[in-house]
Amino acid sequence: MKPTPGIFVATPAYGSSCYLPYVTGLLSLQRACLEAGLGFEFFYVSGTALLHQQRNVLIRRFLDESTLSHLLFVDADVGFEGRDVLRMHALRAEIALGPYPAKQLDWQAVVETARRRPELSAQQVALAAADYRHTLYAIGDGALQGEQPVEVAAGGAGLMLLERAVFEKLALAYPDTRVEVPEVYRHLVPHATHLHEHFEFLREPNGRALSEDLSFCRKWRDLGGAIYACPWFRTTHAGVHYFDGNLPALLGRA
Repeated sequence: MKPTPGIFVATPAYGSSCYLPYVTGLLSLQRACLEAGLGFEFFYVSGTALLHQQRNVLIRRFLDESTLSHLLFVDADVGFEGRDVLRMHALRAEIALGPYPAKQLDWQAVVETARRRPELSAQQVALAAADYRHTLYAIGDGALQGEQPVEVAAGGAGLMLLERAVFEKLALAYPDTRVEVPEVYRHLVPHATHLHEHFEFLREPNGRALSEDLSFCRKWRDLGGAIYACPWFRTTHAGVHYFDGNLPALLGRA
C-alpha cells in the first residue's frame, strides 16, 4: 500500500518532559501540515535514559501503527518552525535534517567575530556563539551556503526527516540488527514481534566510539545513501546554562 503523504513526529522525551520551544514548534508544524493537506501524527517515548532504544521503538511504532510517508525525529529540547520542516519535506530526500547548535557556546568565535566585524551589534555578534561542530559534519571541505540543501556526512538526529523506505532498506542490509522488543517498551508496540537496532553504537577501526546518531548516518551512507542538511532552519537547543559570577576578577582584584 502506498504511504499517505504526511509527517509522523517521533519524540524521545526523557523524564516525560519537554521545553516550550519544542511545543511551539510542534504546534506550528501541526498547523502547517493542516494547511498543506498533509497528514500529521505524533508519538513520544519516555522511560529509560537509553536514547538509542527510544529511537528504535519510535521507528517500530511508526512502521506498525502509521501509514504516513515520513518520520520526523524531534528531540524534546529542540525548537523549530513548522514551515521550515515543510520546506525540508518538499525536497523528497530520503534523509534530511535541520541543523541545530550543540549545548555549548563558542566564545572564541564570538571574540573573533567582534574583532573582525566591529560594526555588528551585540545581538549580531552573539549569533557566532552557536556551535554546530558536534551536530553537523561536512563532506570534505563542503560548507553550508545560502538557502540550498547540502549533502553532509552526518548530523544530529534531533531534527531529522526520514522516508519510510529508509527503514526497509536498513533492515534488509543489516539483518543482524534484529532484536527483541525491550520489555519496558513492549506496551508501546503491542503488535511488534521484534525491532531493528537502526540506532546503535558503532566503533571505528581506530577505536573511536560513535554516538547513536552518527552510527546511524554511517550505516546509511555505507549503503550509498545520502543525507542533506537544510541551512534555512532557525532552531533552539534548550538546556541549563550556569551564569557564573566572579566579581573580584571582574574588578581586577583576583
